[in-house]
Amino acid sequence: MAAITSPSLFVTLHFLIGANTVKEASFLHTVSLSRFLVLLLELFFFSLDTFTIWQCAPWAVLVVVLYVLIRTPLTHQPGIERNYDVRRCTRMTVLAVTLVYFLAPNDFAGGSLFNQRLPWVLFLLLLPLLTVPATGFIFRHQGMLFPGLALVSLSVNGVVLHGESLRIDEYLAGMKAEIPQGSWIASFKYPDSSWSRIDPLLHAASYYGVEKGCVDVGNYEAIVPHFPVRFRPGGPVRPD
Repeated sequence: MAAITSPSLFVTLHFLIGANTVKEASFLHTVSLSRFLVLLLELFFFSLDTFTIWQCAPWAVLVVVLYVLIRTPLTHQPGIERNYDVRRCTRMTVLAVTLVYFLAPNDFAGGSLFNQRLPWVLFLLLLPLLTVPATGFIFRHQGMLFPGLALVSLSVNGVVLHGESLRIDEYLAGMKAEIPQGSWIASFKYPDSSWSRIDPLLHAASYYGVEKGCVDVGNYEAIVPHFPVRFRPGGPVRPD
C-alpha cells in the first residue's frame, strides 16, 4: 500500500510546497461544526454548485441508491478472494479522500473551492465497490432504474443549460456594437440574487474580446497567480 501511494504523496507534497496561498484560512473555521455540516450537505448532493436546485434532485436519489449498493455484501464468485485486497485498497483511498474533503481549507494549496471538486471524485472511486443486491426493488428494476436516473439527470441539465445559453446570448446582444480592435472593454452586470455560485457570464466579455481582438479589463485571471494570463504594462487600471 505504501509503495503504491508514495509517488502520489511526493507529487502532492511538491505541489503544496510550491503553491501560492491566496489568503490564510482560519483554523477554527476549517474545523468548525457549521463548515462540517455544509460540506456534509454538499457531499450528499455531490455538489451544490448548480444553476438551480432542481439539478440536485437526481443526485440525491443516486446517493440513496449508492448507499444501498455499498451495503450489499459480495456474493460468492470465482476468484472473488483475489479482489478483497483490491477492494480494501480502494476503501482506504476513499477514506483518505473523504478526510481531505472535510479537513482541507477552501483555498487549499492556493486554489479556490477545493473541497467542492472532490465529491464526484469520490463517486468514481466508489464504483468498483458497488454490488447490485440479489433481491429487492433495485434488483427487480435495475434495468429501468439506472438508465432512468441518467435520463432524468440528462433532461434536467439539458433544460437548465439551454436556459443559461439563452441568458448568455441575451447578455452578449448588448455587445454587438462595432468596437475597434485592440480596445479595452469592461462589462457590467446587475448583482445576481440567485443562490448559485456559478456565473456563466463571468468570462463572457473575455470570450468576446478573444473573438473581436479586444481586452477584457474585468478578467480576474490576469491579476491572480494561478493562470498564465497577464495585462500588458501601461494599460488602463482595472476597475474594482
